[in-house]
Amino acid sequence: MKLLILAAVCVGSLAACKKGKDDPFLSLKSRDKRLQQEWVLKKMTFLDQNESNGHLQRDEAIFDGSTIHSISTWDSTTTESTDPFEMTLTIKKNGDYSYHISDGINSETYNLLWHWVDTDKKKTRLQLFDFPYSYLYEPLTVDRLSSKELILSGDFVNDQPLFKATVNVKMEFERK
Repeated sequence: MKLLILAAVCVGSLAACKKGKDDPFLSLKSRDKRLQQEWVLKKMTFLDQNESNGHLQRDEAIFDGSTIHSISTWDSTTTESTDPFEMTLTIKKNGDYSYHISDGINSETYNLLWHWVDTDKKKTRLQLFDFPYSYLYEPLTVDRLSSKELILSGDFVNDQPLFKATVNVKMEFERK
């Protein structure tokens, strides 16, 4: 009987290791250790719709692992493009992070700061300052964090009288 109770307690404790909605059932590494490495963007969807002073703007980007397809609409004028695209994200232990973007013509690296927004034991909201495809300075949700995969998402709404905006993003990274 004691063995059965001990097994139930162990299983309950292991289930508590799962923080993000799609996290692995069990990980022997902390969320910090799993996050702090180099990541390569493999898939992304991004949608930004806003209305300001009677003008409508819609920007959409879909990344499939090698190219990014962008559609931009300003009122009734739409432009589309498909370009090569690469992004790496390196998160360091000391609160620094960098991302590198290449579009086939230009290549740039940015060095910035990161931190967990919810510093309690959950650690599911990540602030990556000035990170592309997020909304202003809003944190991203860590949907999945394993030693080999990182999935970030964000749903942001600004409903001010003079400026309304909705941004949805989902990014899937693999460990490099």
